[in-house]
Amino acid sequence: LQVIGAAADDEVFALIAREEQRDLFRLAHPGHNRALYLPMGSNNGVLWTDRGIRWMTETVIKMAPINANTANRLVASFQHVDRLADDLRPRVRAALEAMIRGVDRKACPSVYGRLAAYLGR
Repeated sequence: LQVIGAAADDEVFALIAREEQRDLFRLAHPGHNRALYLPMGSNNGVLWTDRGIRWMTETVIKMAPINANTANRLVASFQHVDRLADDLRPRVRAALEAMIRGVDRKACPSVYGRLAAYLGR
């Protein structure tokens, strides 16, 4: 699973989606979701593309109510949003805004709080 999440080109998104559909994959299983998703947090080859930022947004929102630890570890990739390059900063900030709108504050307080901190709220 870790190898899939570290693939260095756009194929990674199809590979992850395919793995998620396997009968043996359990999204709620911490070992499964961490092994498959966390390598994307440091996958510089694809994370910082529009598709990678969109994937991160969707995955953090999906994972927040299932496993806050995984969601928080994923979103940590965006913790230095204010130090990113001028062309990347607004896209990542918009992604963080979308995440905070998509995460229930009461159901997922640690993820919501982390997002709020990254947004300077």
